[in-house]
Amino acid sequence: MNKIKSFVLKHYRMLLTVFIPVAVVAVIFAIPFLTVAVPVTESYWDTVMKTEPYTDNETYTDSEAYVTTETRTDTVVNQAVGYGGWTQSFKVVKADSTVTIEVNNYGGGGYYAPFSPVSPWSSWYGGGWNNFGGGQSWATVRVSYPEDVTKYRPVTKTREVTKYRDVPTQVLKDRTTIQNVKMSIWQSIFR
Repeated sequence: MNKIKSFVLKHYRMLLTVFIPVAVVAVIFAIPFLTVAVPVTESYWDTVMKTEPYTDNETYTDSEAYVTTETRTDTVVNQAVGYGGWTQSFKVVKADSTVTIEVNNYGGGGYYAPFSPVSPWSSWYGGGWNNFGGGQSWATVRVSYPEDVTKYRPVTKTREVTKYRDVPTQVLKDRTTIQNVKMSIWQSIFR
C-alpha cells in the first residue's frame, strides 16, 4: 500500500490531468438532458365481435306415408236387361268382397193408340216403345272390397341445425406509441 501511496503523491498532477477530464465527461454523459422519441409497446383489452356457431332446434313440415284400409267399389255391370230372364257372370278376385245387385223396373201400362206409328196396340215401357209382353229393367252390379291404400299426411318434425351469431369477445391487443423520454447520452448510445 505504501507503494501506491507514494506513486500517487509523486504523480498526482498527471493523475488529476487524466482523471478529471474523464470524470467530467462521465458526469456529462450521465446527465439526462437529451429528449429522445422512444417507441413504447403496451397491452390492452379490447372488445371485438366474433362469429361463433351454435346448434338450435328447428321445426319443419314433412309428408309421412301411412297405409289405411278403404272400401273400393267397382261397377261390374250397368246395363238394360230384356224382357225375359237375365244372366250375367263375372269373377270376384278380391277376398272379403261384397256383391250388390240393384235392379230397377221401368215397366209401364199398356194403352190403345189406334194412330200409333208402331202398331195400334202399343205400350210404353221405360226403355222405349215395345209391344205388349212385359216391362224393361236396368241392372247395376257393384263389387265392394277392402283395399290397402297409401296416403300422405303432414307431420311436424324437429331437426338440429347449425346457426351463427356474433358474440362480444375480450381480446388482448398490443399497440405501439411514440413517447418522448429524457435520457443521458450513455442511455441513448447503449439502448
